[in-house]
Amino acid sequence: MTAKPKPKRESSSYSIVRVDTVNARGIPVHLWTTSIKRQGVDIVRHFYDGVYGDKPSALLMAEAYRDAAMRLFPPRTQREQSMKVRSSNTSGTSGVQALHKNGKLVAWLATLSIGRDKPRRRYFSVKDHGEERAQQLAIAAREELLREYPDSFATVHPDATASANAHFAHLVAAQRIARDEVAPALDADELKRRLEWLNAWFDALKPRHVHVRISTYTQQQRGHDAILAIISNGGPPSQLKRKTWSLLHASWQDRQVEVWSFIQSSLKELMGAAYVHEFQRLFERHFLASDVQTGFLVRHRLDDPASDYLRSSPPAELQPMLQGFSVPRLPPLQTVSSAD
Repeated sequence: MTAKPKPKRESSSYSIVRVDTVNARGIPVHLWTTSIKRQGVDIVRHFYDGVYGDKPSALLMAEAYRDAAMRLFPPRTQREQSMKVRSSNTSGTSGVQALHKNGKLVAWLATLSIGRDKPRRRYFSVKDHGEERAQQLAIAAREELLREYPDSFATVHPDATASANAHFAHLVAAQRIARDEVAPALDADELKRRLEWLNAWFDALKPRHVHVRISTYTQQQRGHDAILAIISNGGPPSQLKRKTWSLLHASWQDRQVEVWSFIQSSLKELMGAAYVHEFQRLFERHFLASDVQTGFLVRHRLDDPASDYLRSSPPAELQPMLQGFSVPRLPPLQTVSSAD
C-alpha cells in the first residue's frame, strides 16, 4: 500500500498556514488555513485556491478573515490567565498553594507568574503565623502582587499584541488594576454568535467564478487516449460537471463541436444563459485554436457589483466592532492557457 503523502505546510503570516496535500480520492488540494484561539475558542477557517480562483486571492481572503477575527475576539489578559484556578489548587484562590513536608502543612505560598517573566513569590510559615493566618496572608500577598503588576495581553506574536492593544486597550486599562477588577470576558454564547455572523459574512463574500479544463489522458484499460472535460463554478463537488470522449476513432478537432456543446450546456446549468454568451465572447476563439497538445484551460472570476457593498458591510451585529473595516477587493482573474 502506498503511504499517503503528508501535507506540505508553509507559514505565511500570523495565524495563517499554507496546506498543499492530496485528499482521500487522490486529488490535489491547495488551501490556506486561518487558525486563532481566543477565550478558549478555536477560530478556524479554510480558504481553498479553487474557491477563490488562485493562491494569492485565497491568501488575501484568509488575511482579511484573520484581521476581522482579531477585532471581534479579544485575547485573554495576563491577569485573566493568572486568576484561573487550576484543578490541583488546594486553597480555592488562584496562585495560592499549601506547602507540605513529610505530610505536614508547613507554609502557604503566594505566586504570580506573568508571561515569560520570573515568577514572584511570597512565603508564609505556619510555624510563624499559624495555619489560618498564614493562608490569609498568602491570599492578601497574591492580591498585592496582582495590583503591583501592570496588566497586558496574554499574546505571544507581536501582530496579535499590536491588534489587541489597538482594539481592546480598555481591557488592560490601569484603573482596572487599581480597582482590583478583571474586565468581564465574553460569554460562550456571545463568542459563538460572533463567529457564526463572521462566517456567514465570509460565506456571502465567496466570489463567483468559472473553471473549465479540457485535457487528454490515456485510458489504461482501453489502451487509447480520451478527452476529459471538468467544469466547476467553485461550488460543492456535487455540482462538478465531468465528461469524457474517446479519441480512438476521432481526433481532438473532430470532437470539438461536442465538447463545446457540453461546455455551453454545463455553464448554462451552473451560471445561467447570460453567462454562456459572455463565455463564448471571451473564450470561444481560444478553444477553437486549441489542440490535443495544448488542451484548454480557463479560470474566470466574475465581477459582481454587489460584492463591493458586501465587502464593507459586515452583519449589523458586528458593525460596532468592525467600523471602518473592509475586505479587500480581489484582483481581476481571467486566464486562458494550456491545460497541461
